[in-house]
Amino acid sequence: MWGCLLFIADIAYYKVFPCASVIEKIAMDGLIGASIFWGTYKFAKNGVAKFSISGFAYNVGGSTALVVAFIIIGLIRKSANHNCENRIDLTVYVADKIGTYDPSSESGTLVLSYQHELKEGFPNPRGEVTFHKLDPNERIKFFFTHSEPFQLIVKDSLYSIPQSHTIYLEIKLKGIDKIDGMTYLDDRPVANAQISVGSQKKISDIYGKFTIQIPDSLQARTYKVQCDLPGVDFQELEYSPETGRELKFLLYSQKNN
Repeated sequence: MWGCLLFIADIAYYKVFPCASVIEKIAMDGLIGASIFWGTYKFAKNGVAKFSISGFAYNVGGSTALVVAFIIIGLIRKSANHNCENRIDLTVYVADKIGTYDPSSESGTLVLSYQHELKEGFPNPRGEVTFHKLDPNERIKFFFTHSEPFQLIVKDSLYSIPQSHTIYLEIKLKGIDKIDGMTYLDDRPVANAQISVGSQKKISDIYGKFTIQIPDSLQARTYKVQCDLPGVDFQELEYSPETGRELKFLLYSQKNN
């Protein structure tokens, strides 16, 4: 009986306060579950013979008091403008420092941390994500997951929702600031090969290794890397450094061609 009463109170609470937080909903549902469990336990232990009006009233009265407490909390929150009537939609734009969005990062998921909840959104081809029914007085945090090789410039920062209801998040490709690789001649490491990316040049060492640092102005997702060694055919490769794969130039002496 008391479980049914609490279930009805639970539904009524959600109808009156549809924007109740997750914690409130979990607490209310926990209250119902605990009450049903306690009632079932007492009935199984004492049986019908020992069932009393006073015991029934005790259980119903205690549970009802807790429900009333939740309703009072809900009324306080509602009077403090935490109701759905004041909720807003927030538009978030994900873009790089020059304001463009790479559709290849559409596999990424933008996650908004809000009132102990996580809301997920998927950027459209314009890098736009909209989150609905947010409290404009709450502070929020963003995460960008499954977005390799992209990452947010500013991480773990709390944001206040601006009056424009729009937030711009800057992302960047990571792992594109340098190129690591090896040069081989006839399957053996070779030194003094000139490696170049645009105006950036480097000479391979005695172990055939090289590292080219890429300045911000030249950074991109893919590079055309050139290798030049006297007496060997010129070679050019396209390379994506964020893959973590080492770039290898396999050169062969002209006499072996």
